[in-house]
Amino acid sequence: MNFLFASFETVTGLPGIFGYIFTFTFGALVGSFLNVVIHRVPRELSIVFPNSACPKCKNAIKPYDNLPILSWLLLGGKCRNCKEKISARYPSVELLTGLLFLLTYWAIGFNPFLPVCLIFVAMMVSLIFIDMEHMILPDVITYPLLGLALLARVIYPLFFGAEYFTDLKSAPLSTLQNFPTWLALTAGAVVGAATGWVILSIIKDISGRYEDIDEEDNAEPAAETPPNRGLTILLGAAGAIVGAALFTLIKTPPVWLVSLYGAILGLLLGGGFLWLIGEVWKRLRGVDAMGFGDVKMMYAVGALLGWKLTALSLFLGAFSGAVIGMVVVARQKEKDMQTQIPFGIFLGIGSIIALLFGDQIIGWYVRTVLPN
Repeated sequence: MNFLFASFETVTGLPGIFGYIFTFTFGALVGSFLNVVIHRVPRELSIVFPNSACPKCKNAIKPYDNLPILSWLLLGGKCRNCKEKISARYPSVELLTGLLFLLTYWAIGFNPFLPVCLIFVAMMVSLIFIDMEHMILPDVITYPLLGLALLARVIYPLFFGAEYFTDLKSAPLSTLQNFPTWLALTAGAVVGAATGWVILSIIKDISGRYEDIDEEDNAEPAAETPPNRGLTILLGAAGAIVGAALFTLIKTPPVWLVSLYGAILGLLLGGGFLWLIGEVWKRLRGVDAMGFGDVKMMYAVGALLGWKLTALSLFLGAFSGAVIGMVVVARQKEKDMQTQIPFGIFLGIGSIIALLFGDQIIGWYVRTVLPN
């Protein structure tokens, strides 16, 4: 039997319940690290040094006082030295991460795809809590998540099969063979051009941040340069040509290429849809509907989950965000329809639900809601 596809009981020789215990414990430990990420990343501090310390008395936290969940309970939610209260957020993140890891293990199973799913869940938890407190979604989390998603979409079909990705289960590799030439050319050109635009926007975003750092170091800030429309058109045209060629010439594409194409479709649907909504709203109302951080987060979500589960993530995020938004506005003494609500919280929750239960939710919807 292939070791990579063996069950937990076969690999370890232990009863299956120990897999759940280990996963929860590991999740709680990861949650403890996520607390450091949530606190330090928005403040642009190192997540490695120095060691965790009490913010009031500055005493380093001892290892025996840093046990996930237990230490907070044993200390009564207070620092051992100065008795300063420790926020309940810390054990909450640890408990939540442990439970989500447990749920992920139960939903995904003991297979090669589990590590990717656990990393995805952990990053979503950190983004949710950072957005909740600071209303930002840091690039140092969203961009590595996008890289992980694209890497997984190529590596897993090459070595483990493509059955882990929902959007590929109902998409046979012969799909492109059935495309008329004109449709293949058009679809490839559109997807390729859109992908080129996304790549350029990410490059501009990253390079722009380096320029901001340089401006802070200089006495006179550099003049703001307008967007390079020529480069945008050139990259879009190159993407269109490559995409059209792939669609038209490769009649029996390898599974990893189909998987990567599915990732691009999910990426464009997730981040592209939010970007389009934000642009339309800004043009009509003159205000930003959402930050570009939401777009970048959904780039990563879409790349990993594919278009079906990404559409579900967007729906769940928009629905839950709208409900919470109405409750918040209703509870305000002075009604303000411009109240800002961090949308990344709801997108993150929707993405986790879609990852773990998306197939079941979509299947239920098709069976019970859509007409036969």
